[in-house]
Amino acid sequence: MASVWCGHDCDRIGVYKSFFSCAHWACVCFFTFGFFLSLASSKMLFCLHLIVVDIDKESIASDKGACSLAAKAISPLLSLTMSTTIKKTMPNIIAGKRKGAKLQVPEGIGVRPTLNRVREALFSMLFSELGTFEDCSVLDPFAGAGLLGLEAWSRGAAHVDFVEQNKAHFAILKKNIETLRAQNEVTAILGQTPRDWARLNGRKYDLVLCDPPYAEGLLPGTLQALVQNELLNPGAIVSLESDAENPLEIPEPFEIIKDRKYGKCRICLVQLAVSSC
Repeated sequence: MASVWCGHDCDRIGVYKSFFSCAHWACVCFFTFGFFLSLASSKMLFCLHLIVVDIDKESIASDKGACSLAAKAISPLLSLTMSTTIKKTMPNIIAGKRKGAKLQVPEGIGVRPTLNRVREALFSMLFSELGTFEDCSVLDPFAGAGLLGLEAWSRGAAHVDFVEQNKAHFAILKKNIETLRAQNEVTAILGQTPRDWARLNGRKYDLVLCDPPYAEGLLPGTLQALVQNELLNPGAIVSLESDAENPLEIPEPFEIIKDRKYGKCRICLVQLAVSSC
C-alpha cells in the first residue's frame, strides 16, 4: 500500500516539476520578448544611446571586462538605429508638385520647426481663403529651413522670397531649395526681418507666412513694417503662428479673418481692413 502511495507521490512530483519548468521558461521567453520590443522603441534607443555615448571616459578606461566590450559593440548599432529613426521623422512637403519630399531641419534648443499637422491645417485655412496658390507671390520672413515657403512653392506659388538671419539655418534652407530644385522660382537672403527687405527687389506679396520665435514678440512690428514698406497687394493674407497661451496683439489696420489653436500653437490669418486698402 505504501509503495502505491509512493508511486502516486512521485508522479505528482514529476508533474509539478514539469509544470514549474514550463512556467519558468515561459516567463523567460515573455520577459525576453518584452525587453527586445521595448528596445525597438525610439525613446528606449535614445536613452541607451545617451548612456553609451556619455559614459564617463575614465569609467570606460578602467573597466577591462565585458561591460566595456558590450558598450563599444552596441554603440555603433544604436547610432545607426537612431540615425534611421531621425530620418523617418524628417518633415516633408505635404502637397503639390513635390509632395512627400523630405526636408532637413535645424537641431538644438529653441528650434521649433512647424509640425506637419500644423502646416497641413494652416494651408487648408489658406486655401479656403485664397482658393488657389497659383501665381501667388509669397514672403517667408522668418524662414528657418523654409518649410512654410517651400510648401507654398510646391502648391503652385509663382515666387517665394525667404529671409533668414541665422547662418546655420540659412545653409539648411539653401540645401532644401536645391533638393527641391526650386532655385529658379525662389530667392533666399541671409538677413534680418524687416531691416533687409529692401534687398528683395521691391516685390509685393499676396501671402506672407510669419512664424517667428515665440518668445521675442516680433509679430506686431512685422505687421507694421509690411504696411510701412507697402509690401502687400490688395487682398493679401498674412498668416501668424504664435504661442497659444499668450494673447496676440494685432495692430491696425489689420483685422483677423481666422483664428485657430492646435495644441500649444495658435494660427491666425489677418488681412488689411477694407477701408485701408
